[in-house]
Amino acid sequence: MCQRLSISGLSFAGSDIGGFIDEPDAELYTRWIQLGVFNTFMRTHSAGNDTGFDQEPWSFGDESEKIVRQFIELRYKLLPYHYTAFWQNHKKGTPVLRPLSFVSQEDSQTWYRNEEFLFGDHLLVSAVVEPGQEEKRVYLPKGSWYYYFTDEIFEGGQEITIATPMDEMPLFVRAGAVIPQYPVMQYVGEKEVKKMKLHIYYGGGEVISELYEDAGDQYGYRNGEFNIIRFKMVSGEHRIQLKRRFIHHLEMDYDQYEIIVHGFPTKKMKVVVDGKKTTEKPQKVDKNKVFKLDKDFEIVEMRG
Repeated sequence: MCQRLSISGLSFAGSDIGGFIDEPDAELYTRWIQLGVFNTFMRTHSAGNDTGFDQEPWSFGDESEKIVRQFIELRYKLLPYHYTAFWQNHKKGTPVLRPLSFVSQEDSQTWYRNEEFLFGDHLLVSAVVEPGQEEKRVYLPKGSWYYYFTDEIFEGGQEITIATPMDEMPLFVRAGAVIPQYPVMQYVGEKEVKKMKLHIYYGGGEVISELYEDAGDQYGYRNGEFNIIRFKMVSGEHRIQLKRRFIHHLEMDYDQYEIIVHGFPTKKMKVVVDGKKTTEKPQKVDKNKVFKLDKDFEIVEMRG
């Protein structure tokens, strides 16, 4: 039988499945990996394998391996977001994993929720904890939230019901957020990052997002070798204004942003960068609008 994940008793310091289950179970393993993607520390092995079975993803069948691969790759794509959340913890004391009451204290409905949490500023996660669970009730704080896998928009300040197929989990993005992403990698440093993707989510009024960068190794950051980039996104009717301000001390490998706009309300979109209309037309990719920007832009406006 697939045991219930006891979130209230789970140490969010790590996602270590070793010694947690007594027998192989593909569903529990897959759900555990999905939760681990949004933890500060993620692994499936332990110092001593008391379970007595192989804990590698391919040990649980082709379908489980496929889903686990997708989520591990999502963790690698979100590395710049992860890194920023850790920097925020170091500099500001804000926890990497945040209970809903931390971000919405005035809402009494958030005080006793123990299965939802925010990862960093803008991602809301809720673990799937029941065997065979096909849907789940999730509470969203005030504001608008995008369901990560479909871009469906939900209004916060209420509990909603979301489907929980095995290849998805309740994962939401705050409207107005800027979420940086790397290309898919199989290990850190596998690829040279020549282009940083910025996923921006229309709506939410005025929202601040941050991106912290350093060399990723050594101690140059102690001597000021880092970048702090703040994005202020303001959404209006058929319009987005994205301002970029930065403290710049380190030259990164990439020289472009790829902007992926989620939820823009009109079919056509004009782009104005630092007061000049661009000649490049945004391309439609899936339901999103995509275009490229020089990384040194200051203000970009997207108009319907």
